[in-house]
Amino acid sequence: MMYRIVIFFYYLYSFCWCLRYLELKQAIHIPILIHPKVRTKELHRGAICFDAPLRHGLFSFGFEGTIGQSNCQSLISIRKGGKMVVGRDVQMAKGTRIVINEKGLIKIGNHFWCNGDCYFFSTKSILIGNDNMYGWNISFNTSDGHNIYENGIKKTVEGDIRIGNNVWIASHCLISKNTNIADGCVVAQNSLVSKIFDEQNCLIAGSPAKKVRNNISWEW
Repeated sequence: MMYRIVIFFYYLYSFCWCLRYLELKQAIHIPILIHPKVRTKELHRGAICFDAPLRHGLFSFGFEGTIGQSNCQSLISIRKGGKMVVGRDVQMAKGTRIVINEKGLIKIGNHFWCNGDCYFFSTKSILIGNDNMYGWNISFNTSDGHNIYENGIKKTVEGDIRIGNNVWIASHCLISKNTNIADGCVVAQNSLVSKIFDEQNCLIAGSPAKKVRNNISWEW
């Protein structure tokens, strides 16, 4: 009985949240299930879009992941001009922070899971394919944050991130600007990925990361 009451409360809270931040014709489907403890800092109506037929629970945000691994407060902040596009069965666990600036875009395909304390910061584009699984404490960042000069010449500060289909990124990884990871790859724990990996089904590891194995496959 108590379980049903808790579930009803979550749906009721999520419905009210959807009414505030989605169009009415979207909100009535309750496509986003959001935990009451998620902090919503900046968010405007229309900032979150859907790339799948509307139904309840397309996108689940801020609920429990692996026990003991979620220490941060869940956060979603999308400034005016920024956008997030999600497919179906997208789940982001407790402690995940999403920050999208004015020109930023995060697009996530179908069947996505990230564990607790992951961080997505977008000033450009973060494009993620279908069937991705991420461990805890992974950071995506499209910007250096400050200007860097080499011999007096300004370096490029921002760059896109593209992740293919069926990619597993293990815990404590950093994914920086101008990164491309091809379909079927696995990224080992504690890796710093900052370049293009266009060969499929590879094991990527290290700081900075490099290809260490070919013909890799993995299962959910």
